[in-house]
Amino acid sequence: MTGAASHDNPLEERYSHDILIRLLESGTMMKTELLRSVSKSSCMIGRLERLEEAGLVETYNDTFSYNTKWVSLTAKGSAVARLIKQIHDIMDGNMTVNGGRVDNDLQNWGDEMEGAFAQSVEPAGRRDDARNPPD
Repeated sequence: MTGAASHDNPLEERYSHDILIRLLESGTMMKTELLRSVSKSSCMIGRLERLEEAGLVETYNDTFSYNTKWVSLTAKGSAVARLIKQIHDIMDGNMTVNGGRVDNDLQNWGDEMEGAFAQSVEPAGRRDDARNPPD
């Protein structure tokens, strides 16, 4: 499939990462300034709308100038943008993330995920006991 309509995930669309990272680095920006700073492509407005629909950015009108629109990251968007930036930094050869070695950070992340997964899954014995009560 090709074209913007083929993407179910707005993060797979061209310039989406650039938009999120730009907002992460610059904070709230005027919509026109943000779009111009990323690309002059006519598809940028659609990209921004899909990021907003996904809950990653929010757009609102200026309180004094109704024609001015501002764009900022949501909490979810900020978390996603930080992760994307870390991935880009690693791929660009920046081998440190948050001042630590990437290998250590990945190990810590793996340990955290393993712990979170273990807490979210009941032990098999308890689950079997619930399904097969004693006679």
